Amino acid sequence: MGRPKGSKKAKDDIRDHCMQVHVSESERKLIIQKAKTCKMSFSRYLRETAISSNDERLPMVRKEAISEIRKIGVNINQIAHQINQVHLAGGSINYEKYFTLLGKYNSELKEALKALII
Repeated sequence: MGRPKGSKKAKDDIRDHCMQVHVSESERKLIIQKAKTCKMSFSRYLRETAISSNDERLPMVRKEAISEIRKIGVNINQIAHQINQVHLAGGSINYEKYFTLLGKYNSELKEALKALII
C-alpha cells in the first residue's frame, strides 16, 4: 500500500544511498529465495533483516569462535610435535591415542565453525 496522494516522504525516509555487499552465487540465490518467501523485494528484505536483528553480541560470538579455532590449531600442532619427537627418538607411537584426540578436536572445530557460519 502506497502513500496517500499529496503526501511526501520525510527527508530521512528517502533512500538515496546505495550499499554494495559481496556474496557468493549460492548466498545470492538463498537471499533472493528468502526475500520471495517473505514476499519482499531483495532490498527490503536485506534492510529489514539487518535493521531488525537484535543480536548485538554477534561480533563477540565470532571473536570467541575464532579464538577457539586458534586453540584447537595449537593443540593439533602439539600432537604433531609429540608424534615427531617420539618418531625421531625411535619410540613406539600410540596412534589410537592421537586419533582419539584428533576426533575430539574435529568435533570441537565443527562447533566453533558453526558460530562463524550464521
